Amino acid sequence: MSGRPSAPVVLVVGASADLGVDLCEHLAQQGATVVAGWRSRRDRLAELAEDAARLGPGRVEPIEIEATELASLERAVDAAAERHGRLDALVYMSAVLKDNLLGFMTELEWDTVVDTNLKGAFFACKAATRPMMKARAGRIVLISSLSGLRGLKGQSNYAASKAGLAGLAKSLAHELARFNILVNVVAPGLIDSAANDRLDAARREALLQSVALNRVGRRREVSALIRWLALDPDATYVTGQVLAVDGGSL
Repeated sequence: MSGRPSAPVVLVVGASADLGVDLCEHLAQQGATVVAGWRSRRDRLAELAEDAARLGPGRVEPIEIEATELASLERAVDAAAERHGRLDALVYMSAVLKDNLLGFMTELEWDTVVDTNLKGAFFACKAATRPMMKARAGRIVLISSLSGLRGLKGQSNYAASKAGLAGLAKSLAHELARFNILVNVVAPGLIDSAANDRLDAARREALLQSVALNRVGRRREVSALIRWLALDPDATYVTGQVLAVDGGSL
């Protein structure tokens, strides 16, 4: 253990996608030590970790995590807590898509999505709450989506897994309040990312037409809310909530 740092320590699970990289950068720029979990695309986090000028006062430490394995998440939590003497926040954003209409969806497509998106969040919370309960403080932010709030055609597995995060967070908010651990959900809408770029033009346009602000959201607009929930000293009376960052989707 390197001693208790003044900088907060945040574990981000699923950090190598577009929003995850932006979040890690933003948290580090605000002075946090970010333990950035990856299963693929480690190169993106390694490049970010090496760019000290870009990160400012904080830093990013990539670590390999298999989100569907409790033991892997426990090792990551233990490594962060032992190295830095604390774990202030968990952000769970690991997610996979296996879109299909219900009549054609396979059991494997269902299980793969639910295991990563929902069961993995359960594992991450289970692992991270141990040091948080000991410290009697902590923040957990689970990343849902517009699909989890509204449901989208061909995404019954994805929508169910993302909607499940709300129930998980609300239950944990009650369980963990006595330990001063806050649990919330952030649900991004149509955001400038590779995932949304994969939408076909007609589907993307239909989603955009339902956005009151009539534009695609920026990654930093999502990261800023996550940072506030995870680290801001004034964000102490918000728990068990689902906050949408969707431009006013109707």
